[in-house]
Amino acid sequence: MGSASPEGEDDFEGANGRKRSRTTTACQVCRRKRSKCDGGMPKCGHCTQKGKECIYDLAGDRRKPFTKDVVDALKLRITTLESELASLRGPGDAPLLEILGAQPTEQTKETTSASVTEQAKEAQPPAQDVFLGGLAYNSHGEFRFYGPTSSFRAVVVDESRISGFEVEAARSSSLTQSHDTQQAPLHPLPPPFPPMLEPALRERLIQYAFVYTGLVYEQEFYRDMDLSLTTRTDFWSAFLYFVVLGTGSRYLAADEDFPIEICSDPNDVTTRGDVFVDYARFLLDSEVRKPNLATIRGLSLMSVYLVGRGFDSQAYQFDGQAMRLCEDFGLHLGLHRLSKLTSRKSHSNQDVTSRHVTFWYTVHTHIILALWIGRRTTFTMDEIDQDLPVINHELEYQRSEYRSTWFQQKTKLLLIATKMMDSVYALRPGIPISAREAFVPELHLALESWYHALPTPIRVANSTTGKERAPIHIGLNLLYHTIMLTLHRPFFRRQGTANGLSVSTEKCLSASKHIVRLIKLQQDVYGVRFIAPAFLHAAFCAGTILAVSAVEDGISSPHETDAERKKVAREDLAFLTVVLRKAAETWPTASTSAACLAILQRQWSPGTRPVSGAASPVHPSTSGGGSATISDFFTTFGGTDEILAPSFTFPLIFPSWETDLFESLNYSSVDPSLGSNGFSEMPSFI
Repeated sequence: MGSASPEGEDDFEGANGRKRSRTTTACQVCRRKRSKCDGGMPKCGHCTQKGKECIYDLAGDRRKPFTKDVVDALKLRITTLESELASLRGPGDAPLLEILGAQPTEQTKETTSASVTEQAKEAQPPAQDVFLGGLAYNSHGEFRFYGPTSSFRAVVVDESRISGFEVEAARSSSLTQSHDTQQAPLHPLPPPFPPMLEPALRERLIQYAFVYTGLVYEQEFYRDMDLSLTTRTDFWSAFLYFVVLGTGSRYLAADEDFPIEICSDPNDVTTRGDVFVDYARFLLDSEVRKPNLATIRGLSLMSVYLVGRGFDSQAYQFDGQAMRLCEDFGLHLGLHRLSKLTSRKSHSNQDVTSRHVTFWYTVHTHIILALWIGRRTTFTMDEIDQDLPVINHELEYQRSEYRSTWFQQKTKLLLIATKMMDSVYALRPGIPISAREAFVPELHLALESWYHALPTPIRVANSTTGKERAPIHIGLNLLYHTIMLTLHRPFFRRQGTANGLSVSTEKCLSASKHIVRLIKLQQDVYGVRFIAPAFLHAAFCAGTILAVSAVEDGISSPHETDAERKKVAREDLAFLTVVLRKAAETWPTASTSAACLAILQRQWSPGTRPVSGAASPVHPSTSGGGSATISDFFTTFGGTDEILAPSFTFPLIFPSWETDLFESLNYSSVDPSLGSNGFSEMPSFI
């Protein structure tokens, strides 16, 4: 690779008025010798001339000025700490600001007053804690748990504008779904052996899986695959191999000329890749008899495949197996925790690195999945005693993706998300809403600081829209804005105050705008076919905020600004719905998200009719099977709109709603004093 134009260059005008480039990031050799570095990647001109190793520390640039967002986050954190100090003072203590000789600001007065008000509220009998989640029926009529970050809670609508059936459909489809509603056979037959692929096609599928899902150890995978197709190593196994092929198959175009044998249903190209994954599941029984690191990566990638296919429940199961093996292998601990009572054996650097990277890759998938379907994370930050990923300079410039820096920064970001899940969204009873909200300023500051320190080559800001960025970089920036939105979403206020928007409302609206911007960039440069499933979660999260912004008055002022905001929100929500329909070609679960957003659009659609009364919950039938189209669903409940009626189909998401399997469940027999069961006798259908 030749010396490319440096990613960290800024343009400025010299004394003669002409623009010159200024490198903001110098290599370590030039820094040490105080030489002028031209910032050439992967090797600068000075190091090339001297024949020296050129290494960049992309995260080491300390010359970037703090942005307004970081300063605002610091102010918010200071205000919160002042409020906490004020609540700890005794009645006779002088205010801290008076001791220091300063006058309290109006903002401090308001915060202190608000703190007193919150304490008075908390003295009242506690209401049901919505952050603990609960039970609901999914689209198959099965009980499912929904956690605080679940999309089930994100579907907020004006139910006077949309029928209760549609709201129920949107919410129930966001819960975890089983792969098949039919009972498993008593004596299952082994699946057929997958077809042999042409070398060129096999190469494409493997590259697709590694490039677009963030799977690690590509070179070692190829190396060990070429050694033997029957020998298992920490980097290759037949189980991992077939999961990789199945995942890569999803990125083939539906109208592309590929062997129909890779589809589990020869008449349905949307099942491409399933034959590889089905065979991998067959191999898993023998794989787990003596698991290794390749087993863990295969299980983690299997969960990515299944969640993209719409099988959230099974994805959660395979992800759980991967995390249990991580704990069993002690991957969350560094070798400095090796017991002195055990016999010492030699470990190569490759062994240590393999354990290290396998753990962080699995944790990445696990945290994103926990955010997606609303589950707790396995490890808290206090339980992880493993070093952060280090920069691998051999991996850094492969495909000019700065892949090692991307992996390190993604780890730092998801650790912030883990702390958010364990504090704001903690599944523990008795935590008042004010105590949860008190964590927000600290986490908000951590997120803003992370983004401020994000190296320029992988940052996709407004000013870099015209520059080409790798899909994994766009995905990392999408993940940041999704986590920021998730942090503030519980505290989103629909009405503005005299002082303007609340911080949480402003950040939710801003994050949604950035998510739409990044998705447009992805669509313009690469198309929405080459995406990871987490892309879909970002689009849906933004859509739920835009759905509220599109119909609510008074969020922003003056009236002209409020009307413009609603107009843009409607346009952006319609855009996200169309994008998700296109993305369903790769990952069918996007069709469910698109259907939910399409239902939310009916709040302002011309064909929408107000509902005259509250609709009682209806649970779908699990009998009958077959595929249901969203078009048929909208036709059933009236008011169809051509824009909102997608042409795709998907199985068993919205089946027949005419039969209520649970109508025999007598809710009047529930006795709260009986405990968690609550029934004086067993329901008649059990």
